[in-house]
Amino acid sequence: MEGPRALLEAAKAKGIPFVSVERTWFGDGLMLIPDQNCLALDEVGRVVAEYKDKPLTEGQARAVASLLAARFMRTNTLEWRAYNLNAESLAWPAQSNGLKLLITPSSLNEFDGHPDWRTKWPNQIAALDFLFDHLKLDPASCILRCHPNWGEKIGLRDGGLAEKMYTEWALRRGVHVIGSKERASTLSLIAQADAVVVNGGSAAFEAGALGKQVIALGTSIYQTAGFQVQLYGPDDVDNLSLIGRQTPDEIARLVLRFAYAFNFRFNQYVGDVRARTTTQYAYNPEPDGSRLERLLETRHIEADDTTFASDCTEEDRVLQLLHDRRWAELSETTKPIPHTYRSVHRRGVFRYLDAVRERMAIGDR
Repeated sequence: MEGPRALLEAAKAKGIPFVSVERTWFGDGLMLIPDQNCLALDEVGRVVAEYKDKPLTEGQARAVASLLAARFMRTNTLEWRAYNLNAESLAWPAQSNGLKLLITPSSLNEFDGHPDWRTKWPNQIAALDFLFDHLKLDPASCILRCHPNWGEKIGLRDGGLAEKMYTEWALRRGVHVIGSKERASTLSLIAQADAVVVNGGSAAFEAGALGKQVIALGTSIYQTAGFQVQLYGPDDVDNLSLIGRQTPDEIARLVLRFAYAFNFRFNQYVGDVRARTTTQYAYNPEPDGSRLERLLETRHIEADDTTFASDCTEEDRVLQLLHDRRWAELSETTKPIPHTYRSVHRRGVFRYLDAVRERMAIGDR
């Protein structure tokens, strides 16, 4: 990591244009960002905002709903990491007299210090205290779900310090705690919640798709999508009056459009670079190179797919399937990889590393 970072910083210091490359969320395509590293939010925010009011065709809506269905069915084998694969559904364990609020802190260690991910909170505990005090929430009806990542080691470190900090806060406030190593299904908790608190994590994807109110305490790739209530600092207090203004269907619609914009518009060459597994790829030997040329010239992302529907009719059909939670039907939309595509052949030691990774549990890769 230090080598690419050094090259990036040197290019920025010298004013040399560059494009960073990163693996995409669900494997297909390439994440290409001009003049910034893969954590930057400017370009993704622009593309997501540009398409948030444009209806999806049924094919587009099904394509992104299939990714969501794979998460709910736990068949999402193309994500680099997956957590709590043997999760168990359970009834809401807290009292439910008040607003059932699920708090899902994120594993944001990789974003720490990046300017696009800063907020006006001194820390997330201050943000939660502010939220609870201003909404006058009943802590007994709220749940803190510690991130499963905190119970795993990455190298020699785990998330014990983060879990300790959040758990101490929850106990002080009287909030029910589900630890990082517990097998409770976060997805089942989301389904039972009235609202979900996030600070940049992907739980907003599932929560919003189920029509749940999303309260965001931190920046994210979906912050311009229109479905979250933004609380990035005390100055955003008036936004709390927006809670409950959007209907569940409106939230779910905007989440579908965000997810399509991010995965199939912002990401580039989505149809040309296809993931077979997390380490094995196939590619179109004759892609359109002009898009990359324009990216290098203009320094702006062009949507990989610029099409959209004329009205919401087709989108509505998929939203109904989401509402009915017909995951198996939605998961049948994955497009096969064309037989003309060629396999990516990695060099030397990388092939050995990939072979080892293929034998590891997906959460450990």
